[in-house]
Amino acid sequence: ARVLVTDGPHPAAEAVANGPTLIHRPPAVTVARVTGAGDCFLAAHLAAELTHQPRDAALRQAVEASAAHVSGKDVP
Repeated sequence: ARVLVTDGPHPAAEAVANGPTLIHRPPAVTVARVTGAGDCFLAAHLAAELTHQPRDAALRQAVEASAAHVSGKDVP
């Protein structure tokens, strides 16, 4: 089992049943929009997993993509 938790500008976390909990703090950004932030986070996390990125890299990429999205930037 695994859980991903986001909370706006606060750290995001990933917890698994038999492993360490990972935490990643998003960069400070000026918020231009919030709609779609969670969708962007999950899409980036899934994309990282599909390319076999480690858990910590997947969480970091998801947090950074979501931060870019809410700041109004294009997400790669």
